Amino acid sequence: DGVPYITANDFADGHVRFDRCKHLPPERAAQFRKGVAKNGDVLFAHNATVGPTAVLETDLDYVILSTTATYFRCDPKQLNNSYLQKYFQSDGFVRQYSRIMFQSTRSQVPITAQRKLFVSLPAIEEQQKISDFLGSVDAWLDNLRQQKTALETYKRVMMQKLFTQQVRFKDCDGNKLPEWSSETLSEIVKIKKGQQLGREEMIDSGTVPVINGGISASGYTDKANTTKDTITISEGGNSCGYVSYMTEDFWCGGHCYSIALSKNAQVTNRYLFTYLKYKEVEIMRLRVGSGLPNIQKKDLEKFIVLFPSLAEQQKIADFLTSIDQMITVKSEEIAKVEQWKKGLMQKMFV
Repeated sequence: DGVPYITANDFADGHVRFDRCKHLPPERAAQFRKGVAKNGDVLFAHNATVGPTAVLETDLDYVILSTTATYFRCDPKQLNNSYLQKYFQSDGFVRQYSRIMFQSTRSQVPITAQRKLFVSLPAIEEQQKISDFLGSVDAWLDNLRQQKTALETYKRVMMQKLFTQQVRFKDCDGNKLPEWSSETLSEIVKIKKGQQLGREEMIDSGTVPVINGGISASGYTDKANTTKDTITISEGGNSCGYVSYMTEDFWCGGHCYSIALSKNAQVTNRYLFTYLKYKEVEIMRLRVGSGLPNIQKKDLEKFIVLFPSLAEQQKIADFLTSIDQMITVKSEEIAKVEQWKKGLMQKMFV
């Protein structure tokens, strides 16, 4: 409740994400004399996160901007606000404020510098036509993003139903498949902690990623200590508990666990990864320590895994993979349209 308090992190795809911004009590908001933005203002993120833009759409009398954002209020007789917001995204405008950023050690574009930035202005009629045309492209992109989000939501819902056994698959004859089993991780896998590799041991020409507890590779080397098709769980750091699946040989670092199936395990790699990913939040609850949290191997070994027969595991994996493929297709469509839009804007905004 209250008056929205908008920061640069609340911009997404040309819109303000009111669902994730903070709010101020009305009496506190009324004390502000700067950063008071109104419906129709063009917003520009200028500090910390630089570049995102949005046209403010609100039924409220005003919202409050943090010091990370600037508002531009247009004279509608001379400047179309939607045109300005799209111009702010053009390569020419990005180059202008990027030069200012390069002159400072901080990621920001001060308001005094913003006043000196140039904007190419055609007649107001042409501004409207450009705005309408690019607006239709944005609507196309929004629709594709909504489709992708719907697929991601559907996958989450189905994972919930599948792993709680609200939805069960049957065999080819329509008969029920065997009941699920439960075992601890230590009963079905071997958990191995990686070997620390110092930054001085990483090489620029290396092709083998070093997974050292983070979500992405922390560097590269020319040798691997773990083979591809391996599940990993971050042992320490901010991403402690993050579950990943490596599709290439890699170096398992000191803050990373590798998960290898035991010979007699009645679980497939594909199923186990999907199940552990679904349970990622519960795995993260195993963290201990406050400064630099970590997950103890002994605690991870006690983690309970529920699994059906191999036949049903295959059906679950195939089903969720098919959704992942649809999500990938939507991501590729979005990337293509975004690239096409960028090419158009390069031709429109000289």
